[in-house]
Amino acid sequence: MTDLNAQLAEVRAQLNALSRTVREATEAADEADRPDVVDALSDVRLHLNDAAAELGDVIV
Repeated sequence: MTDLNAQLAEVRAQLNALSRTVREATEAADEADRPDVVDALSDVRLHLNDAAAELGDVIV
C-alpha cells in the first residue's frame, strides 16, 4: 500500500468512527424527542458513509 493509500485508509477509518459517534448521538436525540436533530444527524451520517464508500472505491 502506498503512503497515499495508507492515508486514505486512515481517513476512511476516521469517517467510519465518526459515523458511529453520530449514530449514537442520533439515538440520544431520538430518546430526547428531538426529531429536528435526528433528521440533521441522519443526513450527516449519510454523507459520512457516502464519503467513506467513495474512499473505499479509490484505495488500491
